[in-house]
Amino acid sequence: MDVVYVVLPPSMHKEFVIREAKARKHVCCEKPMALNVQECEEMIKVCKDNKRSLSIGYRCQHDPNTQEYMRTAKEKTLGNVQLISCAAGYMGSRADNWKVKKSMGGGAMYDMGVYALQGARLAAAAEPISVTAEIVINRTEIFKDADEITYSNYIFQAEPLPIVPETMV
Repeated sequence: MDVVYVVLPPSMHKEFVIREAKARKHVCCEKPMALNVQECEEMIKVCKDNKRSLSIGYRCQHDPNTQEYMRTAKEKTLGNVQLISCAAGYMGSRADNWKVKKSMGGGAMYDMGVYALQGARLAAAAEPISVTAEIVINRTEIFKDADEITYSNYIFQAEPLPIVPETMV
């Protein structure tokens, strides 16, 4: 086997990416890459040191629907984009699932927020210059330490009005 796909809770990504790179395997890692920037940098360094490729299994920009969305935004088919509202999420009900445990990389923003953020970035064709967020936890019996819902506002310099995607889990 030449490539290993690491599809584990994010808290385990660093350990297994490094293990596989040292075993001389190329690695594809599920999103999010790691729990923090330091872990990402360590993973990248070990892969580079071992001359192994590291990719992140995030496919949305290759999806035909997303490509059409990007084309529509780029060609301004609907006029100038002034407001984007995005929602992504799941309604998990297991208190023992890693997706509800912050220490394992769970929570709305870590697990699902990338879709709202990426959708806004692709539509704006820019990086946000300002981000504000609000965390909401309605089911405290399930979400004891991770965000159940994260509402995020992304402001882009390229747009006349703020981009307002929201992530709901």
